[in-house]
Amino acid sequence: FIESISFGSPMTGNDDWKDYVNSLQNLSIWRFVYVDDIVPRMPGPRFDGYRHPGHTFQFGEERNEVYYLHYGDEQLLYLGAPKTWQSASFDDTRASIKMHFLGRYIKYIKRNCVRNPDIFYKQEFMQLITKSAAIVKRHKNVRVQTTLYHRRKDHRGPHGVW
Repeated sequence: FIESISFGSPMTGNDDWKDYVNSLQNLSIWRFVYVDDIVPRMPGPRFDGYRHPGHTFQFGEERNEVYYLHYGDEQLLYLGAPKTWQSASFDDTRASIKMHFLGRYIKYIKRNCVRNPDIFYKQEFMQLITKSAAIVKRHKNVRVQTTLYHRRKDHRGPHGVW
């Protein structure tokens, strides 16, 4: 079994490449992205057609989100990265370039993931809520959210923690 863990890696190929890599049963890819790091969004929106294989672990200022195969899977009810994900770092390119430095990733992990793993080291993929679940929650006067976290036992996380 091969497990690839990268920090701030760019998109590497087209849809065919992404589908091929994601179909390999003995390969697991985990890409960690620090806030609006520009490199994982390269070569950029002008060069549409490049894709990410594997899963995305998005470091955020207030929480982290984990996206199944980056683009999600509607049949499994997994959310993909938001439509604005790719273009987010192009608003302030100077700051986004600085976010690519490995020292920022290390500092973030030490400051957030190690100290507060329940908030900053999620072990579940972002998941859609079905309409029936939303109706049940609304009926019980519980605040309806557009996403929830759901642990999947059939998918391994980084270092086999799932």
